[in-house]
Amino acid sequence: MTLRRLAHDLALPVSILMVLTLSAGEAQDDISDAALQHAQELLRSTPLIDGHNDLPWLIREETGGDVAAFRLENENDFDTDIPRMREGMVGAQFWSVWIPGETAPGDRKDLQLQQIDTARQIIDTHPDTFELALTADDIERVFEEGKIASLLGMEGGYALNNSLDAIREFYGLGVRYMTLTHNVSTDWADAALGEPLHDGLTDFGRALVHEMNRTGMMLDIAHVSPATMHQTLDVTAAPVIWSHAASRALVDHPRNVPDDVLSRLPENGGVVMVSFIPSFLSTAVWEMEEGLWATDAAIETVRDYRDIWTAYDAEHGAVRASINDVADHIEHVRDVAGIDHVGIGSDFWGMPDMPIGLEDVSGFPRLFAVLIQRGWSDEDLRKLAGENLLRAMRRTEAVAKELQRRSAPSPYSGEESRSVKSLSRQEIEALKSGQGMGFAKLAELNHYPGPRHVLELADELDLSQIQRAETEALFEEMRMNAVLVGEKLLAAEMGLDHDFERGAVNSESLESALLEIGRLGAQLRYVHLAAHLQQKRLLTAEQIAKYDELRGYQDAAQGHPGHPIDDSTHH
Repeated sequence: MTLRRLAHDLALPVSILMVLTLSAGEAQDDISDAALQHAQELLRSTPLIDGHNDLPWLIREETGGDVAAFRLENENDFDTDIPRMREGMVGAQFWSVWIPGETAPGDRKDLQLQQIDTARQIIDTHPDTFELALTADDIERVFEEGKIASLLGMEGGYALNNSLDAIREFYGLGVRYMTLTHNVSTDWADAALGEPLHDGLTDFGRALVHEMNRTGMMLDIAHVSPATMHQTLDVTAAPVIWSHAASRALVDHPRNVPDDVLSRLPENGGVVMVSFIPSFLSTAVWEMEEGLWATDAAIETVRDYRDIWTAYDAEHGAVRASINDVADHIEHVRDVAGIDHVGIGSDFWGMPDMPIGLEDVSGFPRLFAVLIQRGWSDEDLRKLAGENLLRAMRRTEAVAKELQRRSAPSPYSGEESRSVKSLSRQEIEALKSGQGMGFAKLAELNHYPGPRHVLELADELDLSQIQRAETEALFEEMRMNAVLVGEKLLAAEMGLDHDFERGAVNSESLESALLEIGRLGAQLRYVHLAAHLQQKRLLTAEQIAKYDELRGYQDAAQGHPGHPIDDSTHH
């Protein structure tokens, strides 16, 4: 199976292998000197923020991660180096620290740390050119000092190994956005090009979204399925980004963003950073390249892709996307989502097939010149260049400060749990013998209330996005408390130690304890959760009145007393 190019591939039947050739003159409008000078002047005063460049992985392939040996200070045979970044007037760059989704779980973290180290070496070994930026203010300060603000983006959450603690750890190392998936679905989110496992996000995925909000790490949903996009928008309290994507209405590529998602961005505040990947921009290119890459299943490196594409182009003339295709996608996102929700996310990764007029990182001013000739105002061009991303990043920072003030880090980590009814006979036997997963990892059960009940409460009380996020955090805290209660109940019933080291656990006893947790959960759903919100002064007077009205009805319906449970019973 191929690695990096999976970002741009989807195996589909291709009836005709397109071999049309487009010349530079046919692919783009003439760009006037006046328009180009206008674009350059604008980019001197507004930072151009590029959402995605895969240079760290290319350096890994070419030099084993030796940044000095790659000689960024000189022009190279690929598409990214310091001279051309300067010519392209790049103001800030998110360096992708991608790792393959196929990486073995035991190797993921080490590989992720190596990628982060390579990106940090790019920055640290060229202090006159680059400087690490950790905030929106840092981006503006570094740009004003004449350097390229450099940020890190984790492409795919594989190195988390299903732990929320790792989000905070990678944030501490400088990562400022994380793409929820790459092309392999995770245990908690479906990828656009991966196997559909969850119909979007799992409960752990929703907890992860909250923890990213709380930490201040931007949510990148560039690689996820439409269902995952929608469900992320449902639960996030902060803006989302697509670090490199395009419009699905123009090219029906699974990696592109559908219009029904774009139309939700004004409410969320998110930004689609339009990619230069040719197969996202042109159906003809997509069909040609699908057939081309399918000719050799052994392709692994960027050089492999380069060699195959170059040989095909020399013999047949490859179909090419153009700078105007990029402009078309930018304008479609603007027209559907609004001018405040579009940015630039090139995704240069070392290939020679990038759009005509945008073959390397020197081409950004030409793109802005094309838009100037299409009638764009300076105000709108500045938003596209970087102001939209800066706004979304500042909002993410503000949400994080508010959530950190209100709640502690989420304790939830570990693999996704399953209903006891889905356990195999071997897993039940492992539980009996004390060799199994442990009760805490069986907490999310069919009997047990899930985030859907939090969402019900949020809808009933018309909670704001911040209140919804805080509700999720409180629910998670109380869910863990209920798990501890359940463990103690089971241990008392069976005469077992807390870790099941002795005694026998049969399935009937396990079910009995789970049902007890379900009883506790019913109380948590309608009483304890809302009461916590009220006690923390997170509800308005109107919401408290609404809660009291609803609580009276729900308590009566379920036969529960109309008052909160004593906290001491849950610790």
